[in-house]
Amino acid sequence: MSNMPWFRSYSEILSDRKIVRICRITNQPKVIVVGLWITLLALANDSPERGKLLLTKGIPYSIDDIIAESEIPKEDVIKLLDAFRGMDMINGKNIIEISNWKKRQFKSDDGTKRVQAFRERQKETLQDTPDETLQERSEAVIEQNRTEHTKDIEVEKDNININEENKKANSSKSKIWKLLLSYGIDRNLRVEQIVNKPHMNPEYLRSHVKALERKGYNMPQYAGMLVLQLETGVDPGHEDGCQCEKCLQEYTNGEYSKYIEH
Repeated sequence: MSNMPWFRSYSEILSDRKIVRICRITNQPKVIVVGLWITLLALANDSPERGKLLLTKGIPYSIDDIIAESEIPKEDVIKLLDAFRGMDMINGKNIIEISNWKKRQFKSDDGTKRVQAFRERQKETLQDTPDETLQERSEAVIEQNRTEHTKDIEVEKDNININEENKKANSSKSKIWKLLLSYGIDRNLRVEQIVNKPHMNPEYLRSHVKALERKGYNMPQYAGMLVLQLETGVDPGHEDGCQCEKCLQEYTNGEYSKYIEH
């Protein structure tokens, strides 16, 4: 019996022209034709010589054996086998052989042989390799694993740092929005652009609110002035780009002065 417990079968079998013609000329339903064909493939796969219908080495399957395996009436089996031969799907009289078996069933499918060949190569390599070389290889593998582990840790640390930074940024934006809402400023595209500025944070926002309040512009009555001030850094009541001494000096001192444009 073959070491391969499976074989390749293709879904195109249902529309194969040969199968369709055999159904027509034998007046047999497709289920019978395909059923017998799959039976032949299975028997050929389990054969001591894959691709040939052999019970054991040197003893072929007889018509009666095929009838017993397929449970199809004898006259139908004979008629279908003749049709398979006519379509060059099988050949041989005493020993039935599947045509093109090697084209459809690949040697590479047999994983047992691949594993055996690999083990033989490994055995030969171990026999031919000095102990010192094996030790060096083992140390190299250990060092490589250590390096890769270190890299993984560094990547994980970077990811943690990025996550922490994202959390802080999200927390800061959440606070900004709460403050803006408390100042009577609704969420819209213009305000979102202000919030997304890299220097924007709750302290920066409060500093502008306090600057306005010192001039008597209290929230939420003058929320529009706050939005303009956050956008341009221009003193409320002055035109954009104003160069008066008051505008030039108003926000030039303190932690956020570098972000203000005049």
